[in-house]
Amino acid sequence: PDGAPVRLAEELDGADLVVLIASTGANGAAAETIARAASARRIMTAGLALTDGLSRPEVEKVVNGLRPFASVLAVASDNDFIAAMLTALRA
Repeated sequence: PDGAPVRLAEELDGADLVVLIASTGANGAAAETIARAASARRIMTAGLALTDGLSRPEVEKVVNGLRPFASVLAVASDNDFIAAMLTALRA
């Protein structure tokens, strides 16, 4: 939370949910690394694609970037959706 580097394995210890939030198609490699580590530990991975102000091709890039890695994928055009979805996921 404070921006300090951490070891992914330590962050996943004891977790039962990983939430990937994306608003651009950038950092796909990071999302894949996190999702693969979660999958290896049988941790559910949810993806939240934020699309406010994006063109259709940009939306497709965000959604397609998360799709391979998320057990659950939600698309939202309003950033307020993040809080509601995290509450629904009990995250």
